[in-house]
Amino acid sequence: MTQQNFRSYSVATSVIMGGLIVCPLLQRLLEITRELPPEPGVFEGPFWWALVSPAYWLGQVPTLFYIAALWPAARVFRELDSGKPFSAAAARALNGIGTCLCLGGLSAITFVPYGVSLLSGQPKATDISIHILPLVLIVVGLVMSALGRVGAKLQAELEDFV
Repeated sequence: MTQQNFRSYSVATSVIMGGLIVCPLLQRLLEITRELPPEPGVFEGPFWWALVSPAYWLGQVPTLFYIAALWPAARVFRELDSGKPFSAAAARALNGIGTCLCLGGLSAITFVPYGVSLLSGQPKATDISIHILPLVLIVVGLVMSALGRVGAKLQAELEDFV
């Protein structure tokens, strides 16, 4: 791949990051305009009142972790652009991506459903929400962390060899 391709990937991650910041607000606005039933735990009422609801912001915690995973992703693309695919910085960035994805998935499964039920006044210890997307993101996060560790080890062996 050429350096231009890696630069375009870095720009693409920045665009995706901006989209992830705006998407929750647009989703809530579309729910109101299409009069769809809101997701469980979502504040029912005018759009602007939902923005001051603690349950709404609690539901955005996984999104914050996913957005945080994009900063190390941009660092990985910068390392690839400089020609060092598995440098120490790239390995740390891959580990950071994996950690953020795992924390986002775990919070979507456990922290958010329990927190929303706690805010509604009916907490139950069994309030977890197992969906396929957070589980897939947890697995992808674990793979990214493992890839960073293995890549750094291979890079160190290659540098010792040469």
